Amino acid sequence: MSAKPLYPEIDTPAVLLDLDKLEANIKAMSRLAAEAGLRLRPHVKVHASADIAKLQMDAGACGIEVGPVDQALAMAEAGFNDIIIAHPFYGTHKLEKLKKLVQKPGVKVAVVFDMFEQAEGISQVGQALDKKVPVIIKLETGANRYGVQPGKAAVEMAKRIRQLPGINLIGIYAHEVYGGSTPDGLDSAAREVLVP
Repeated sequence: MSAKPLYPEIDTPAVLLDLDKLEANIKAMSRLAAEAGLRLRPHVKVHASADIAKLQMDAGACGIEVGPVDQALAMAEAGFNDIIIAHPFYGTHKLEKLKKLVQKPGVKVAVVFDMFEQAEGISQVGQALDKKVPVIIKLETGANRYGVQPGKAAVEMAKRIRQLPGINLIGIYAHEVYGGSTPDGLDSAAREVLVP
């Protein structure tokens, strides 16, 4: 015997959201950030929805963070104007997309990178547009997948890329990778990344 569908008029696959829970979660995150004296910038690659991102902005987010450059273009088209591209990228076709994004009036974009060659490409985009593209160094924090090693390697990278025209180094980027299942473990992993 098969279970009777809750919403038989909706074909599968489909995503159903409980809007009350979604809005409560967004408000809770905004409140926690405000209480901590932090500006909240949600990573929208999780939902990839301009509608949800707008709810997050309306609740007090300072901007959004996306994964790939394609997602940044889509969000800029949807009206978002303060975007960090978190996934480092390389290649002429992706740099052309960045160029389109940087040229959009009123759009502020910053790009995360973890290789000198990526910074060189971004520098070329900035030079071609006679602008300084903000860039952020991504640090390796234990995942062994990406990022510049903290400490001397990161300092050396910062010195090298500060010599490149067309870009402006504005900071560093790091996030912990946690494979556990408890809030205490998550807190511990976050503190390890924060305090070496």
